Amino acid sequence: MIYTNRICETCGKDFIIPAWKVNQGGGRFCSKPCKHIGHSKEMQKEGHTRIRAGYRFIKCHNHPFRNAFDEVREHRLVMEKHLGRYLTPQEKIHHINGDKLDNRIENLLLLPNLGEHNKYHHRGNQYTKA
Repeated sequence: MIYTNRICETCGKDFIIPAWKVNQGGGRFCSKPCKHIGHSKEMQKEGHTRIRAGYRFIKCHNHPFRNAFDEVREHRLVMEKHLGRYLTPQEKIHHINGDKLDNRIENLLLLPNLGEHNKYHHRGNQYTKA
């Protein structure tokens, strides 16, 4: 297993984490307490947004497909604004450059369902980076 050195965004402590966790958007905090503090600061700094699982969530109290916290993933809101309609729950958005926080419309690709999204990633037997 490959490990990488990181610096905690909350306390500044050096720590080691498996590289795969960093690739999935983790590795920002050295511990759960630091993670909770860090996320609280993010929410205060950005108003009513938070980052979870690598995605930015926006508070949308009246959105028909909001989660239990009244939030919607920002990339879905960007695509909805661009199309002028709500996305269906089946529709998926692919981040072309793999950066889940880069929600510019030119970096977003609308796919009709999860199966098509998976096909886009795999393209035969060769896996392409998310």
